[in-house]
Amino acid sequence: PDPEDQRSFPIEVERSLFMRINCLKHLAVKRLRDPESDSIRRHKVAERLLDEARDVRDQILLATQGLVVSIAQRFRGPLFDVEDLVSEANLVLLAAFNSFDCHRGFRFSTYATHSIQRHLVRCIRRRLRINVRETEQDPELLPALVSQREERVDRVQANFLIEQFFEHVTPVERKLVEQRFGLGANSRPL
Repeated sequence: PDPEDQRSFPIEVERSLFMRINCLKHLAVKRLRDPESDSIRRHKVAERLLDEARDVRDQILLATQGLVVSIAQRFRGPLFDVEDLVSEANLVLLAAFNSFDCHRGFRFSTYATHSIQRHLVRCIRRRLRINVRETEQDPELLPALVSQREERVDRVQANFLIEQFFEHVTPVERKLVEQRFGLGANSRPL
């Protein structure tokens, strides 16, 4: 199965896993609030239910790791290596898991993808601002920064840089640049 599509879980199975987690958590809370049972037994049963919920969660998160890696690889560049991006993406994956609602009809992989991509774009913006500030203070850092890793700038990073540039020019200048380089609606450069 293709990890990017998370085909290891059909949508019905994925939904049932999320519902199982919700049910196990509900039962654990209900068990803890049961005044009729022994306190020690209540806690043991609740802990067992929560352990089972964590096992199901881990199963879903492991099935999503291929997706995390593929997204991270699309965002790698001179400022980020894949390991750093995967680490950042995994933190977002956990947060996305905790806020995901399976009853809305979306797949978890779709929800997680959007969350991870938004977060990585913010990370890249932050890193670019920091590096620009560093090179303004010490211009000798610029060659080291550029030669740090000579990889191709992937399409996402290039589009981001172009949009950053367009935020600082007038509409007329933007149109001229778009026409000259074949950007936007102009598919062919002049």
